[in-house]
Amino acid sequence: MRELASTRKLEPSDTGGFPHLTSPVATGEELSGRVLGFCRLLREQGLRVTPAHSSGAVQALRLVDVGDREDFRLALRAVLVSGQPELEAFDQTFRVFWEGTLGARRQEVEQSAVAARDASLKYSAFEVLASKDFAEFVEEEDRAAIEDALRRMARKLATRRARRLRPAPHGGRVDLRQTMRRSLRFGGAALELARRKPAIRKTRLVLICDVSRSMDQYSRFLLQFVYGFQRALGRVESFVFGTRLTRVTRYFRTSSIHEAVERISHDVLDWSGGTRIGASLQAFNRDFRSTVDSSTTVLVLSDGLDTGDLELLDVEMALLRRRARRLIWLNPLFGSSELGRGMQAALPHVDIFAPGHNLASLEVLARQL
Repeated sequence: MRELASTRKLEPSDTGGFPHLTSPVATGEELSGRVLGFCRLLREQGLRVTPAHSSGAVQALRLVDVGDREDFRLALRAVLVSGQPELEAFDQTFRVFWEGTLGARRQEVEQSAVAARDASLKYSAFEVLASKDFAEFVEEEDRAAIEDALRRMARKLATRRARRLRPAPHGGRVDLRQTMRRSLRFGGAALELARRKPAIRKTRLVLICDVSRSMDQYSRFLLQFVYGFQRALGRVESFVFGTRLTRVTRYFRTSSIHEAVERISHDVLDWSGGTRIGASLQAFNRDFRSTVDSSTTVLVLSDGLDTGDLELLDVEMALLRRRARRLIWLNPLFGSSELGRGMQAALPHVDIFAPGHNLASLEVLARQL
């Protein structure tokens, strides 16, 4: 591992602006120019970044979603960092150049660096948006930004990498064992490199969303979450409930989330009505048991405010948990001083109990899945 060369002090004016979720992604030429500027700054900080590394960084960004900060950072780091001693310098330089921060503290960007300052402010605005409770959204622009973020989240989950590797014609890592076998056909000369890369694994999910009156402020956003998963993954069964259970998988096959939600709210007779979670789960376990097996994750989205039979809820939750691989419950009221009686009855059977009141909480769930 080599030691880093002496470095100059980074200034806020070094920022280049980060491509973020709430603004159009920079054109290829603009982004390439920013990446080259970032590489120059890394060299000034002592990292041995060659022109070949710079070119590789540009190529790497074509393979990821540049609107996703973590994917963007890791793609650059994989190409431009050569060893452990360079990690700290890379991370600090990344924060300064792409986010307009110095260390952990955000600095004011010089007035002349208008584009960089705007990018920094917009990224901060999105962080505020992500932590805002769904019940507080009234502006249509904010709603549209959240919908776009939910779609991105679903797409990412849809293409998560499996641990098992599969043969690939190109890319991935070299399969030494298979390469050696192939070499026997050429007298021991490795003329063909065999490669393997992670398979794309589809997640099997059953989503059950509460659309009762107490969930009015959240159900439409959570249904967008459900819609995004079903459109991206395919292997998803979707249900809603209030006082009764309704299968809504077919509604989400339409092209528009707004159309799907409007049709559901019109056709589901108990929309924005009472809540009988136990009876609804009983109907699910009786009529749709074939949708759940030991490889299925079941996700319930509800505040747990039940007006029905709590003993029935306890029995049906236990049955569902025995058949599913994992049972997750998202509750918009997570963290409140008192849990409803229904939630208390269901909680012993839940593997993961988490909030579901804002975009940040849904992002955490997506990472857990």
